[in-house]
Amino acid sequence: MNQKVLYLNKTYTCVKSGKKLVWNKGVLVVKPTPTPTPTPTPTPTQIQLPVEWSLCPKIGAKVVGTATYMRCSWAGHAISLEEATQRLVWRSFPIVNVSTSKFNSYQVTPVENATCLNSGDTFDVSGGILECRWVAGKKLQWIKINTIKKTFTNTKSPVSI
Repeated sequence: MNQKVLYLNKTYTCVKSGKKLVWNKGVLVVKPTPTPTPTPTPTPTQIQLPVEWSLCPKIGAKVVGTATYMRCSWAGHAISLEEATQRLVWRSFPIVNVSTSKFNSYQVTPVENATCLNSGDTFDVSGGILECRWVAGKKLQWIKINTIKKTFTNTKSPVSI
């Protein structure tokens, strides 16, 4: 007697009815709905940058961090190919966010040779790109730097920009 059984979400209890033992009608068992645990949001992983001046595998290779990036550069002066490969080292450079006409704060389209605010700012104009540069007299001025918007070529450099 008083034995309990769980069956189909009901708890049945054995009770005495007269001279017999019978199961009662059962009581519905309400299971609490489990509260789902929130999925943890992944935290951005900090990229491990190489140690500056340590050897690197290939000239021009890059590893980009949040505020700086490392570039594999040749440190110069080698007599043999083996010595040259021993002078490939990681160099650290700051990441510079240069404004463009899509992201800068200029309200009006600048004109070539007009005064500008921040050295390095660029602005797309018909026929090329204007760049804010320092000129004689310690002034910042818009200078047209290219008539082709897609590429810049430095004829003395083996690597295009």
